[in-house]
Amino acid sequence: MRKLIFFAALLGTTACWAQSVDVGHCNFPEVPDMVDGTAASEEKMASAAAAVREFVTAMQSSLQCIDTVEAGLGAGITAEQKAALNVLYNNGVDQMNAIAEAYNTQVRAFKAR
Repeated sequence: MRKLIFFAALLGTTACWAQSVDVGHCNFPEVPDMVDGTAASEEKMASAAAAVREFVTAMQSSLQCIDTVEAGLGAGITAEQKAALNVLYNNGVDQMNAIAEAYNTQVRAFKAR
């Protein structure tokens, strides 16, 4: 959970840094609630799996949006704009990986019961 808070704070900072780039329409999706694999029912685990898949799909769309913004800037992109877009993109990938890993940890806990 600390990782997610860190990423949210970093995204807020990065959004200010990237003001010269219009990425307002490339919103990152809401982070899904994480299930507790040590206590969740099979139904809850399945629901969590669906939420994580939905999150990953939405995040992939957001990352594609960032790619599209970058491509739209073309040869006129500044080093600062490129760096800001790279940070946003990498933060999205990191957040997506953190959610997937957190869910996988809960799946292992569920199976270990």
